[in-house]
Amino acid sequence: FIQTGEGQGNTALVRGSVCLVGKSLWGPQRIEQLNSYSPMTILPTFVEALNFDHPLVIFEVITQLSTLVDKSCYDLRATGTDAVLSLVEMLLIAIPEKVQRDATMKRNMLTSVHNIISTFEKLILENTYVGSKHRFYSVVERCYHQRPEYSVISLLIYRANEIYPTRQGWIEALNELMEKYFHKETRPGVRMKALAIMMDVLR
Repeated sequence: FIQTGEGQGNTALVRGSVCLVGKSLWGPQRIEQLNSYSPMTILPTFVEALNFDHPLVIFEVITQLSTLVDKSCYDLRATGTDAVLSLVEMLLIAIPEKVQRDATMKRNMLTSVHNIISTFEKLILENTYVGSKHRFYSVVERCYHQRPEYSVISLLIYRANEIYPTRQGWIEALNELMEKYFHKETRPGVRMKALAIMMDVLR
């Protein structure tokens, strides 16, 4: 009923459904008979749940998504990882727009979403990340101003591999990188890394 929109207006029912699905499939008391259902097949339902635009539903989606990543980050396949990132992208937009009255709830929600990003970042450092790095760093770039300095530097290192003189559009890409991460950025480590990339490209 979440995907069909039949639960519209019934916040408790939608939130309860998201909670039940998450706990049944990957919670500490998950139902073994449901192991055949992968996150890829279930997470699109959470996407639909976010369309209900209620802070408590958003909170429950974050809670169940965080549990999935915390418990199963090493077991997620590429499709599951991409499904998680799709939700993260939506949450980064939905939280500031829909959770405005409770600043503490808003802050805690964003912290949880960024913890998911940091978990994937850790997998990349361990060389155990199976999803699309291009997709992942696109998500990081969307919220780079909220990410810690080391995270933005990792993003810049990845982007630097895409900028070289024999590649079409490299000048525009370098200008964009310098504008965003040097001229408009205030963190010294990020600015120094952007400058080092420019010097390396032009060397």
